[in-house]
Amino acid sequence: MKDLIVLVADSDQKALIETFIKRLIRTNAISTITFEVIKNPMRDPGNFNDSPDFLRHHIRNFRFAIVLFDFEGSGANAKFNNRTDAENDLEKRLARNGWKNKSAVIIIEPEIEIWLWANKYSVANAIGWKGKEQGIPLHKWLEINGWLSTGKTKPFRPKECYEEVLKRINVPRSSSIFSKIADSVSYNGCIDESFQKFFNILKNWFSK
Repeated sequence: MKDLIVLVADSDQKALIETFIKRLIRTNAISTITFEVIKNPMRDPGNFNDSPDFLRHHIRNFRFAIVLFDFEGSGANAKFNNRTDAENDLEKRLARNGWKNKSAVIIIEPEIEIWLWANKYSVANAIGWKGKEQGIPLHKWLEINGWLSTGKTKPFRPKECYEEVLKRINVPRSSSIFSKIADSVSYNGCIDESFQKFFNILKNWFSK
């Protein structure tokens, strides 16, 4: 039996989560564990609607389970006013399907890209934005173009902003960028609530 299964919605989430858990193990933030990150072919809506059924087939093979997906585009945002209520609903459904006291739901609002903007340098360093070549640091470019409020690190629309920045410097979208950020940026400074919940769950379940 393995320690953990994480059900995610797409390749970007898979790359980020796999890299981050391996990093936590490598840096002794959590115990050495066996885990799998599995991508749901039905993506975010599949995780919100059908993850209890999906994970029922894995209950004998894993001690703990995490379901992770975006709030926007999952259908959860149409049914619930906030991610916390949606998480509570799905955690109750998982508990009824055999995962009581050994599962958790992480819904990222609005999308996984919000985790990339951990600080004002995280995305710039990962994609190779060079202030001298572009004539301006990335965070200043975001402010000037209306993506970011002065003094903030996270843009209003993290996914759309990320895609616009990639387009600006002709860098193709790649899951490897998510891995690079997950493996390099300080996780102690990330204040996103969904990230903090994910991090704390791993520490609680697998503390050294």
